[in-house]
Amino acid sequence: MTSESHATILTIEDLVATSLTEEQIERYHAIKKRAAFQKKQLIIFNRQKRIARYRLLRTIMLVLFTGATFFYGVYLTTEVSLHQRQVLTMQDALRERIRENDDMERRIYDSVDILALKEKAISMGLVYPDPGSIIHYDPGSDNYMQITET
Repeated sequence: MTSESHATILTIEDLVATSLTEEQIERYHAIKKRAAFQKKQLIIFNRQKRIARYRLLRTIMLVLFTGATFFYGVYLTTEVSLHQRQVLTMQDALRERIRENDDMERRIYDSVDILALKEKAISMGLVYPDPGSIIHYDPGSDNYMQITET
């Protein structure tokens, strides 16, 4: 009966029935208290381990989320910069095309002699219209005009 494992198996009824001494009963209760204390300590230790794992997991998730956010921000910044450069290149090309078109229009306009053209038209029989032969119309909101003879 001096073995601790044997003493932890005994119940109070077993102790009373076996006529143990007061000292043995107190020792039994001390062992029970120590076992309860150790069980409580184990529960507290396991809870602290779970809390530590949770905190570690939370920290890892926070670091991963922060890293992903950072890299996504860098990616977006790079994409925006790339598109800004493309827009600037297209704007430069558009300005160049507009300048070329303006130059071409000016050369065409300069190449045509309006007075010579007017004289040629008059020599071919073209005349200015009489004031009564001009018909003015208001197209309204439509871009379509129907001519009817009255």
